This record gives sequence, C-alpha cells and structure tokens, in this order.
Amino acid sequence: MQPSTISSWALLVWQELKERGINPKPIFEELELDPSRLSENMARYKMEKMTKLWQRSLELTEDPLFGIKVGERWSPTTFHALGFAWLASSHLYDAFQRFSRYSRLLNDALEIQVYKDSGDYRFSFGWIDASQRCDVHYLAGEASMMACLKMCRMLLGDEFTPIEVNTRLKRSEATSELENRFATTVHCNAEQSNWLISHFDMHKSLASGNEELAMMNENVALKYLSTLDKTQVLPALQHALLEALPSGEVSEHHIAEKLHMSSRTLQRKLEAEQLTFSSVLNELRKSMSRHYIENSHLSLTEITYLLGFSEQASFTRAFKRWYGQAPSKYQKECKQSA
Repeated sequence: MQPSTISSWALLVWQELKERGINPKPIFEELELDPSRLSENMARYKMEKMTKLWQRSLELTEDPLFGIKVGERWSPTTFHALGFAWLASSHLYDAFQRFSRYSRLLNDALEIQVYKDSGDYRFSFGWIDASQRCDVHYLAGEASMMACLKMCRMLLGDEFTPIEVNTRLKRSEATSELENRFATTVHCNAEQSNWLISHFDMHKSLASGNEELAMMNENVALKYLSTLDKTQVLPALQHALLEALPSGEVSEHHIAEKLHMSSRTLQRKLEAEQLTFSSVLNELRKSMSRHYIENSHLSLTEITYLLGFSEQASFTRAFKRWYGQAPSKYQKECKQSA
C-alpha cells in the first residue's frame, strides 16, 4: 500500500503559496490533489503526489527556505485531535509518547520512537518498513523539523533547544537557517534522524497540562486510526476498550460485539498481529493507570473503576505487577516530587 499523509500538510503549502501571490488551485489540480479535500476533516493525500507538490512549489518560489516557512505555519489544528492532545500533555515526555503512538495518523508509514539515552532522551523518526519507504522531498523534511521545534516551544517556551539534532537530510541552503532557529548545530547525512533532549525538559511539569482533555483527544485520534486501515484490528480494539473500561464491561465477548464481530474472529485478527485480547487490555490499563496517578487528582478508588477493575485490591495487585510497588506509594511519590 502506497504511503499517505494527512492533507493538512498540503493546506500549509497552499497557504504559503497564496501568501506569496501564487494561485495554488491550478497547481493542486495539475498534480491531481483534489483541493476540495483540504476542508475535509482527516482527509489524506498520497505521499508520491505530495513530493511532486513540494518540488513544484520550489520551482515556482525559487525560495530555499520554503520548507522552513511552511513548517512555521504549524498549529495544533494541523494534526487535529493529536495536536490538541499534544498541547494538553502534562510533560514533554507524555506528549512525545502520544506522538509515537499515533504517528500513523500523520503518515501511515511513519515510525516515531522515544527512548532513554544516558540519562537523557532520543526522539527518532523513520519508516516502519523499508519496503514502504518513498522519496520524501527534502523541503518536507525541513518543514517537519521546523514544525516539531514549534510544537516543543509551544509547551516549554522559546528558550527550548535540543542538546543535539541529527538528520538524514543532506546539507542545503536552508541548513544554516535551521541552525539559527534551533540554536544548535544540525548534523546532516546522519544514519538516523533524531534529537537528543534533556531529562529536565522531558519531565518538566507543564502548567497547560490537562490529562482529561488529552485523553479525550487521544480517544478521537484512536477512533480515526481504527478507520484508517481496516486490515488492522488493534486501533479499533483500543478505542472500544477505552470507551468500555469505566463500565467494567470489558469481556472479550462484549468487546467483540461492539466491534461487530464474533469472539473467534477477533481472536483470529489479533493472532495475525501477534497479539491477544488480554495483552492489549493489560497494556492499556497499565499505561492509563500511570497517567491517572501522575496527572490527576483522582482517588485510587476512582482510578480503580475508571480502569474497569471490580475492586481496589485487584487494581493494587495489577499495579504492583506492572511497576513493582503499590499504587498508593507511587501516588505519594508523585505528590512529593510535584
């Protein structure tokens, strides 16, 4: 399947061209990018056509900084629900985790990872499958870098800068400008595109954090992902579980009915993705339990029922298995560190 990307990227290109007095409509029509889809919520364009759009824009503007200017146009609405979930995150680390989980919303061949590196963190991005890799115009890469920097500074302020910036892109006329914007050296021709970000920046508590709002938008993003690729059952299952957890009705039979399939069909689809119903439910409860404790004022009793456990003792046993300590102790440590 040919990779596709969310059409709001093309909308930023449209806006930048129009700002320069260039009518974008005939350009989009020439490249068979239906302009009417720009107003559709979560519409998508094929990456191959987007690459041609970037090249045509470069030819028309003759501006080597065109990608940077487009990236600067990023706003939360560019990534729809994921953009608002990002802004409502309580820490930059949580924001990047969401970015990683729902990266397919932006581009269905994109893989984003966040992992520890000697006390700090690496934010890396590349292709899920080398066979899916397509030619990405370097302007798109520069626009993505600029947009990500703007996203981080919206949370941490204009003083934020990564410790290190590596990119697979070749050095271009825009690289010096990127270095000015990042306030650090941009290492080009790297084996992997990644940023090194300090532990302090990743875990700094954000006044704008609102976990309830973040989770609501995360659920919207998950719902969209569940419709993006009907061959994958995981996003649809996660969305169904998120809706059902507070009611406690999270049996495999009940969730299969919500997905309009039999339990056996659900099992077969999960097996094809090397998953089981219990493992998906367990991982969802595990991640949500930490989010609820770290980023809310809910009591452990309230968290117990939000996660679909019938009693607090069951939640306590599960939390000890996941994190090696009782949730009451973890909650106390979170309050002390705050």
